[in-house]
Amino acid sequence: GTAHLDELVSVIGPQLPPGAVGDLSRIFPWLRTLPTFVEPEEFSDPEVAQFRLFDAYTSYLKAIAGQAPLLVALDDLHWADKPTLQLLEHVARELSRMRVLVVGNYRDTDITRQSALSETLASLNRESGFERIVLRGLSRDEVAAYIRARANIEPRSQVLERIYEETEGNAFFLSEVVNLMAEEGTLTKDSVSDIAIPDGVREALGRRLNRLSQETNDLLQVAAIIGREFTYDTLTLLGERDEEELLRRIEEALDARVIEETEQAGRYRFLHAQMQETLLEELSTTRRVRLHGQVAEALERRYGDRGDERAGRLALHFSEAATLAPRFTEK
Repeated sequence: GTAHLDELVSVIGPQLPPGAVGDLSRIFPWLRTLPTFVEPEEFSDPEVAQFRLFDAYTSYLKAIAGQAPLLVALDDLHWADKPTLQLLEHVARELSRMRVLVVGNYRDTDITRQSALSETLASLNRESGFERIVLRGLSRDEVAAYIRARANIEPRSQVLERIYEETEGNAFFLSEVVNLMAEEGTLTKDSVSDIAIPDGVREALGRRLNRLSQETNDLLQVAAIIGREFTYDTLTLLGERDEEELLRRIEEALDARVIEETEQAGRYRFLHAQMQETLLEELSTTRRVRLHGQVAEALERRYGDRGDERAGRLALHFSEAATLAPRFTEK
């Protein structure tokens, strides 16, 4: 503990600029216990004080890296405050002259163009040593390997396909779903029609939805009734919003990575099947049945003379709606 830190300071101290130890004590209070500690100079200009601190910390990293190459790991950068991110930007400017690798991770679903991290990423992108690695979901084979390692079983192909479809290979969703299915003993089944949403997944998805406006949540619940995929045309036929407002709501959901655009213009898809299920579970039975009727009529108008080609999909919505409105029974 302290003995090791004292030894570290004794080694790197001579390599630090004058006053750096005093400035660093704002971050490392234990430095005040050193016999050689001198109170840091006070500055009336907060920007000057911040620069001195950042410069002292950069010198500190450089001195450590002079002894051996250094790896700095930063977890959950999407939660970092602005001064911390400013320090990261300051250090990044000197990385090309140090044996230091900084690895940071963040959830892109938790940042917007207006967030402090978004500004920092734009700044870091100008540095020659900066590289961004996008991590997406696991493949089917990797999901199967995870299940084998976690539950010590070889999942049936239908069960594996259902788990992959529900989780999209998202590591957190996958671990929560597999844990729950292992507890329930459903991993050994030949097939699984429905997979329950674990509380951890529901809470994570709920937090993402909570960051959206109520109006966008309302729209997404209608989209969830339509299906995993839905179109702009179908939403316009429901007639509850003008086109400008509808586009704003869709763009808000896209920015939050709740939905994504498909290759076909005007067609969207929920990023995860679990997101669609979460939205559906929040609807009362009466509200859900009523929405099925509205969606069925909107799809019927959209398909027109081609309705017979989509009879199965229309029948699904009309049969749900008929439980509340008998006029849909014939449909």
